[in-house]
Amino acid sequence: MRTQSITPVIKGNLGSIKQVATVSSNVSFGDVLQEALNKIDNDINTSGSSFNTLATGNSDGYHKFLLETEKTAMNLQLTLQVRNKAIDAYNEIMRMQL
Repeated sequence: MRTQSITPVIKGNLGSIKQVATVSSNVSFGDVLQEALNKIDNDINTSGSSFNTLATGNSDGYHKFLLETEKTAMNLQLTLQVRNKAIDAYNEIMRMQL
């Protein structure tokens, strides 16, 4: 039985590929998380003030309120998923035996 070799998708030396983006190592993971949590908090406050504006009748439109509320809900769900994954990873590390 005759087999064929797999042809590479990129021909040439892989070392010659330039790195497109570099990440700054000056920003800590904790700072990134804190910034994300501050953004979520600001979004929640904005949604609350948008609701108050809508309830008092001073709103430009209902659609603006809905967009802000949905954006906040999606960001909060993403934050909770990241939190749950971090807790799962921590628990997995704690279950490891040395």
